[in-house]
This record gives sequence, C-alpha cells and structure tokens, in this order.
Amino acid sequence: MTSRSPPPAIRPLHEPEARSPYQWAVFHIRLRRFETARSWLMRVSQESPDYQAARFLLGRVLLQLNDPHTSVRIFQALIGHSPETETYRLALCMALLKTGDAEAALQACYDLVRVRPECWKAWNSIADITPDEAARLDALQSSLDILSQLCAIPSPSQSLLRACFEAQLNLRQADRALDFARTRYEHFQDPCLAHDLCARAAYFGGRFALAFHDKIRSLLTLRPKHVCHGQTDRQRLSEGQAGPAIHRICTLLRQAGLVPVPLAGTLLGLYRDRRLLKTDRDVDIGILGLDTTDTDMVDIVRKAPELLLNRYARPGDRYLPLTVNGTSIDLFRMDPCGKDLVFGFSNQPGDIEWRLSKPASHPAEASGLARLSPADAGIWVRQLYGPGWKVPDPYFSSVVHSPALWNTSPHVRAYYAVHRARMALRQGQVRKARAILDRSPIPVPLSGCECPQLWSEPDADI
Repeated sequence: MTSRSPPPAIRPLHEPEARSPYQWAVFHIRLRRFETARSWLMRVSQESPDYQAARFLLGRVLLQLNDPHTSVRIFQALIGHSPETETYRLALCMALLKTGDAEAALQACYDLVRVRPECWKAWNSIADITPDEAARLDALQSSLDILSQLCAIPSPSQSLLRACFEAQLNLRQADRALDFARTRYEHFQDPCLAHDLCARAAYFGGRFALAFHDKIRSLLTLRPKHVCHGQTDRQRLSEGQAGPAIHRICTLLRQAGLVPVPLAGTLLGLYRDRRLLKTDRDVDIGILGLDTTDTDMVDIVRKAPELLLNRYARPGDRYLPLTVNGTSIDLFRMDPCGKDLVFGFSNQPGDIEWRLSKPASHPAEASGLARLSPADAGIWVRQLYGPGWKVPDPYFSSVVHSPALWNTSPHVRAYYAVHRARMALRQGQVRKARAILDRSPIPVPLSGCECPQLWSEPDADI
C-alpha cells in the first residue's frame, strides 16, 4: 500500500569476458545468484587466502545465504588484521544481529564508535538496535551532528548530502530538511533528485501543495539516466517467504493482546483469489485493539531482536513499515470513529486516511492473521476498491482513488499519483505512468517535460 522512492538507475549487466574469479563473483552477486557467487569466492579464498576484499565479500554473501555465524567469524578475523576498518566492523554488527545476539551487535557498534568517533553509520546502527527510545533518539542526533559537520566542507559528496537529508527527516526536522535540500540544490548535481528530496521534506512537514508541485518537477526533470528498464523498486511477494514473515509478526501482535487483520491488497488477494496477489510487493495488516491498551506498535517491534525499527518511527504512530525476513509488511493502527474504523499514514490533517465499516462480527482465530467473516470481508473490499473489485486493475492505487479515502487532501492524492507515475516511468512502464496520472484529482501538466521521448518509449516487459 505504501510508496517508496525508487532505486538509482542500474546499468545493464553483461557477462565479464576473461575476468578473474572475484569479478565473476561480483557479477553473480549483482544478479542475486548468491550460491554461485559463494562458489567463486570460496575458490578465490583457497587460491589467495590473504585477499581481504574477497573474504569480506564472502562474509556478506553468507549473510544473504542465512549463515551469519560463519560471517561473524570471517568479519572478526578481518578486524584482527585491520582493527580500524569501518566496513568490517559495520558488517560484524549486522552479522551479530542476524545471529539473534542483539546485545553483542549493539556492543560492536559502540566499539566502532570508540575506534572511529566520526562514523555516523555506527550511530545509525545503534539507533536501529537499541531497545531504549531515549538512546535511539540520542544516536540519531549524533549521526546528524557528524553528517552536518561533514557536509560543511565546500564540496561534499552527493552520498553525504543525501545521508544528511535523511538524518534530518529521521529526527522529524522536515523544515530543516527542506531548507537543506533547497540551499544545496546545485550541490546535488541532479535537478530530478533535488526536486524529489524537496517534495519528500515538504510532504513530511505537512506542506502538501508544495510537495505536489516539487514532485511534479521531479517527474518533469527525469532523464534517460534515471530509467532502469526491467528493474523494479521492490521484489514481488513470494508465498513461501511471506507466509513465515506474516506468522512471525502476527505472533508478536497476538502476544501483546492485539488482533491483526488483512487490509488492502492482502485482503483483496485472500478474499478474491484465495491467495496473496501475484503483483503485490508488500503485506498490509491492520491492528485492532490498540485503542484499549497501552501497547504500541513501536514497542512491540523494538523488543523483537530480529526486527529493525524504521528510523523515522515514533511511539504513537499510526503506520509502521517493516521488513521481516525479506518481506515488506505495513502495519496500520485501526482506530474507532463512530460506527467506522479509520487508519492512515500519519496524524497530519489531510494526509492519507481511509475509513471502513466496523466488522459486524469479531474476527475469529486466536493465532495468526485473523479472518474476517465473508460478509465483513466483502464489505471492506467493496469500500476499498469499489464495485469493480472482481476485475484486476493494474493501474489501481489505493492512495490515489480508493473509495475508502477520507479527509484526504487532493494535493496528497495527486502527490502520490505523480510519485507512482514517476516510479512506473523509471521502470519503462509508460502506459502505466500515463494511466496513473489520468486518475490524479489535480491535472498534472507534462508540457514542461525535459525529455519528451521518455513518454514515447515502448513499455518495458516487467
């Protein structure tokens, strides 16, 4: 249900010719062929045991293959040779966390800060891992302080500028982030990126009309270098992977006395197709019962050592995006409102919010994802998707034109229409981009497009 910024453009991959085993490993990693990459890296390790770059890459690949304990041993050995190497220590923190030893991972982060006090990434990792909210906010502030100093030099790198911008948003300093993006416009050396950052900052600050207009500029300044044909921003859901992830998060919610129910595309798939939608890229879960307890979604996630809390998240939030074992899951707090339930992205007036009827009967099941009665599920599906819910609509967007939207600003709906169209265009899906813009509640002019040819390219086959 949520929208995320698309990744940087990815250049087409070609098989290396007469390359080394290490280069073959890198090639297969970029294609996510981790088993094959491991074979090449094992060969490199046998032939050149002191080749630290290959050993480090092997440790990262083993993390992808769910062998964190071996990764820990590899990274510890590398640190023994190069104690001050930041990347080795950060990788060790990640590996320790994947073993389930959050306390050791947190200690490894603090060890890195002592060795490299200017390492803002270590402070971010501390914020990700610590179970204490005050320590988490302090770590985020420390990261921002370091990044602000690093960006005070005459020509900071684009990666540092983006990290500093994100650090300001993580601390909910939206106005400061907007001013930062505007004053550093030239330094980003990419008008498309700069406008998109301005749009995000304005949106998080509740300045929705301004966010919409900046988002339009980020669409109109797209150039061929931003398009990555055949690449998508997120992987589609895998039933085998999503099932255990749903079970895990539902178990945590149930243990806290809450009732998780399917929402949006997850509900539509289970009700209409009896399975998750093949085209979905996340799982949408509503949470009933938060209005009758002091329990908070953020507290539940923070206490689970294998889950990373979104750095922007705060106790009391209505919406919380998660990644559970590689599966994107969006949690929504469902609040009573008369005879209805409401849920949305934030408490900002005018932001995305939906309204559904309260279920006539309490969802059954004492474990896992609760099932609504067929009657209640049917009502929710019609409210969310309208009378045409039986026919798949590849251009439907619940944040743009769902009948269930309530008290949502037209500028917010239009903002997401442009955002979704921009994502589609970057993936080479011109027809989809046009169809989404056609459904925007506010017309989106394309007359000022810097590269009109982007809108005439044939659709990519994704």
